[in-house]
This record gives sequence, C-alpha cells and structure tokens, in this order.
Amino acid sequence: MAGTDHLAAARVLGLRRHRLLWRHVLPNIAEPLLLAVTTAAGTALVALSGLSFLGLGVQPPGYDWGQLLNQGLDRIYAQPLPALAPGLAVLYAAVTFQLIGEVLAGSAARRSPAPRSTPQPVAPWGSPRPKAGGGPAEEGLVLQVEDLSVELPTPDGTIRPVRGVSLSLRSGEIVGLVGESGSGKSLTALAIADLLPGRARVSRRTLRLLGADLAAMTPKERDRHLATGLAVVFQNPATALNPSLRVSTQLTETVRAHRGADRTRAAQDASDALRRVALPPAVLRSRPHQLSGGQRQRVMIASGLMVRPRLVIADEPTTALDVTVQRQITGLLSDLRRDTSAAVLFISHDVALVGGFCDRVLVMYAGTVVEALPADRLLTARHPYTRALVASVPDLTADRDRPLPTVPGAPPDPLVTAPGCPFEPRCPRRQDRCAEQPPPMEALDAVHRVACWLPLPAEAVAS
Repeated sequence: MAGTDHLAAARVLGLRRHRLLWRHVLPNIAEPLLLAVTTAAGTALVALSGLSFLGLGVQPPGYDWGQLLNQGLDRIYAQPLPALAPGLAVLYAAVTFQLIGEVLAGSAARRSPAPRSTPQPVAPWGSPRPKAGGGPAEEGLVLQVEDLSVELPTPDGTIRPVRGVSLSLRSGEIVGLVGESGSGKSLTALAIADLLPGRARVSRRTLRLLGADLAAMTPKERDRHLATGLAVVFQNPATALNPSLRVSTQLTETVRAHRGADRTRAAQDASDALRRVALPPAVLRSRPHQLSGGQRQRVMIASGLMVRPRLVIADEPTTALDVTVQRQITGLLSDLRRDTSAAVLFISHDVALVGGFCDRVLVMYAGTVVEALPADRLLTARHPYTRALVASVPDLTADRDRPLPTVPGAPPDPLVTAPGCPFEPRCPRRQDRCAEQPPPMEALDAVHRVACWLPLPAEAVAS
C-alpha cells in the first residue's frame, strides 16, 4: 500500500507521517485488522481452554472454562449442567468475539474522520493568492530546473533513467513533455515534486519553485512549499484517490492542514472547486468507486485547485480516458491556466494531443531532452526522433492499405551506458560521430533547440 498513488498524492500535499498513517493507511486496513484481532482473540480463548481441558493449561488451585469442563465431564450423566455450562461458555465467548469484530469493522467502514486544526482566516476564491517562497528568480518564472539527474540502484546495477534534464515554465504557460514509455517523463515529474522512493538519488544544479531554491530549505519548509505551490494530477484517478474516504474529506484535507480552515470554510471551498471542474457539490458525499473515470479525474484536478497552486504537473491525466473525456480534461486545464495564470507541465505520450493543447513541447528520449520547440512547429521538427513520433500519428488521409508508421527498434537498455547519442541505433541519419559523442543541446533560433549532430533540414521536414 505504501506505493499507491493516493498516498503519493497525500505526500504532495505535505502531510506528516502520523497524519498519513491516521487518515490514509488506517482507514484502509481498519476493517480487516479489527476482524483479524477479534478472531485471533476468540481462537486464543478456545485454544487455552482446550489445553486446560487436557491438563496442560491452568493448574489447580487456579481454574478456567477448560478445567471446569474436564472436572464436570466425570459426572455428566448425573449432573450435566457443570459439564455443559463451561462448554457453552467457551462457544458463546468465541462467537461473541467474532460478532464484536464484525460490528467494529462495520463501524470502521462507515466512519469518515475529519482532522481538527486551529481555525484561521482563509481567502475566498478569486482573491489574491498568498505568496509562497521568495518569489520567482526571474520575471514570471514559476519552475526552473537545470541538469536534473536521477539514479536508481537495482540488483543488476545502478540505472540513470533521468540524465541532465533542464526545463523552465513561466506563469500561465502549458508545456508538454512527450516521449515513449520509459523515456523518464514521469520520473522527472516525481523528482520535481520530491516523490521519488527513498533509495533514489537525485542531483541537480538548480531546482527552483516560485523562485525559492528547494535544496536550501529544511525538509519541513520544502514539504510546505511544495504542498502549497504545486499540485500533481496522476495518471490513474482510481488509485490516486483514497477508496475509503469520501470526496469531501479528501478535498478539504489540504486547506485544513495547511491553511487552518474550519470545516465550514473548507466545505465551501471544496464546493467551489468542484463547480470549477463542472461537477455538482453533491459529489462531495460520494466515494471514489461511485464516480466515473472522468469524474474522478475532475475530482483530482479540483483537489489541486484547493491550494490555488502556481504549478500543476499533470502526469498523463488522459491516458485511461476516452477521447471525449480527454477533450474535457484538457479544456479544464486550459481554463485553469486562463483563470489562475498557473503553469501546467503536461506529460503525455500522445504527440497529437500535446501539439493541439500546449504552448511549448519538450521531447524526451532515454532520460534526456532531445528537442525543445513551440507546439506549432511539431510538423517541422528537426530531430529524427521527434519527426518519427509525429509521423506515427494516424491521419485520416493516410493509405489504409499500408501499415501505420512506427519508430523502428527499441529504446536503449537503461543499464547500458553508450558513449554517443542514445538514439543512434534507431536513427536513419546516424554517422560514426553519433556513436562516439553525445550531441549537445544547441539553439537553432530563439525558441527552438535540438540535440542532434545532423538535424533534419526544415525544408525536408516541411515538404
């Protein structure tokens, strides 16, 4: 359970360990735990009585039901009550323990606790958001990442799924992060949100959120800064929401923990957040399993809105949804950007979706960013890998008798570190230099950068 998405979402909110245990772990295990405890108690009672009946348990002058049953068995025909009464008592006690467990487990399943905190004034929706951190390091810059790398130790060796990633987002900007599965997109997002497992090693030259250097903060300061300045929307809303808690509890938890809101104010903010994602306030009384996939994803976005974040990381939020709901979710993120000026880092493997939704696109391959360009230039991409991704998107005018184009080959083994360009084995334009030296990220113009020794000519791509 420690690796589930809803616990990761709670960690994004900066909740402390005792709060995670009390609110997100215990409610999920309370029912089977209570049943197991009461069943074990009844079993232990029967076992101890059985040992005493055989003369291996309680010895005279002490006594228990098992010993009384043994003593009464000798005269059961003359006086049956002394023998039957202890046996019925053992049976009654065992059944009682089981029934008590059922009652307690049922109460735990229906219980929906709410945290208590000292009430403090909370700004209503539409009012200026309180500043977090020390302000942007540059004008309008929300996120600044330079040379981010992640190492994960495995039994077969250490792998580096993220290698020297640099990116930045400005206020009100939507940036797409695309690439094949395993290219390091999600791990990059988890490293930014400080959600990587404890065994992971993260290094970076710069990691600033809202102008504040996260490396210079204490763990408590960093957790609070991330919880109030950043929101994460996970890929699978069914696992990102706690199945044992009502929607109202999960939405109000953040503002009550970090803003000190009372229950009434938190409930009002939750209703407003649901309206912003086109859901009625009645959803607050529902549990996640009672909602559709699209509704659950809207609830996830509403949960992020509760702290009025300046940065939203959407980690493939539309992958598990149908095309119609995908359009609704991307529309909600666009409205969020327009209404709050929040920056959005949109992670996806769908190049067509990113091209029509984002302002800029970063293309990742084998843990590195190989091309950064405006979304409207995807059709004239210069890197062979980006061009292959764009060519693999189905087109209504394509010849149906021909197979869909794909990127030939397979991604490189993360355990094997090649000296040259990671895309070289799959690249149709590879040369000897590509296998010997990794290409640096170079600017083609003010808004277009590419890491390739032989970038495709713009004329060839556009033709």
